[in-house]
Amino acid sequence: VKTLALTHLQVLDHKIAGLRSMRRTLAHLIVHCRGDERPECPILDELGDARSRRADRDVRGTEERAPS
Repeated sequence: VKTLALTHLQVLDHKIAGLRSMRRTLAHLIVHCRGDERPECPILDELGDARSRRADRDVRGTEERAPS
């Protein structure tokens, strides 16, 4: 039971670290957002970049799994 609890604790610590990282990133983007009607938006730019990186990663994963 203790080993299982330690494993769960490690998973939680990993998730907390990820959330803290996301929080730092979001706080940074908020500071750099002007919050006006200008078309430039660091928050949307970062979300678009993240989506693009995720799509690239998904495509590479698909290619790696494809039979030769």
